Amino acid sequence: MKIIIITFIYIISFSISLVAQNELKNEQVKFNLLVTDSIWSKEVFTFPIKFAQEINYKGVEEAQFPKGWSQKDSPNFWSYVFVWDVEGNQVNSEKELEMDLKTYFDGLMNSKNTITQFHKMESSIDLIKYSGIISFFDNLRTKENISLNVLVEKKYCKKTNKSLIIFRFSPKEFNHKVWSTLEMVVLRANICNHKQ
Repeated sequence: MKIIIITFIYIISFSISLVAQNELKNEQVKFNLLVTDSIWSKEVFTFPIKFAQEINYKGVEEAQFPKGWSQKDSPNFWSYVFVWDVEGNQVNSEKELEMDLKTYFDGLMNSKNTITQFHKMESSIDLIKYSGIISFFDNLRTKENISLNVLVEKKYCKKTNKSLIIFRFSPKEFNHKVWSTLEMVVLRANICNHKQ
């Protein structure tokens, strides 16, 4: 009888382990929004993001960081990419973008001094491109004022009624080679055909 009980417990434990592994794999696939190589590190946040809860979207943020992004002497310092995958047709004007990123960086830096300025570069039915600059006090790394140049692409997926907004950041000027690295980070193929 003891052997039967132990065997039964083992089978249940093994089954639970398999289910948990499958769920973890599904979560990892679910948040695989951006295509990068293996040297990039990734973080995923769910909206409302803890440090910027006033940004009232439903969805996720996937952030990708190149090697050296947090090291002041690296050419990749403060250079990274993130994407918001959010419900509905969001961020359709410079003003919305400026307000969202001010809220985001004020929360991230635990301050209220972020200045954002954007202009629309290109616009079509399902794609809007912006460029701009964000200035803030860097509470995380340098403890100094810093400015990041920013390129933003907003893609609206009508089929799934979601917005995919890619942000590329760097303190380097737009003609610096780091931007070639950032622009190689792209959305997964056929992303508009799948609900997250």
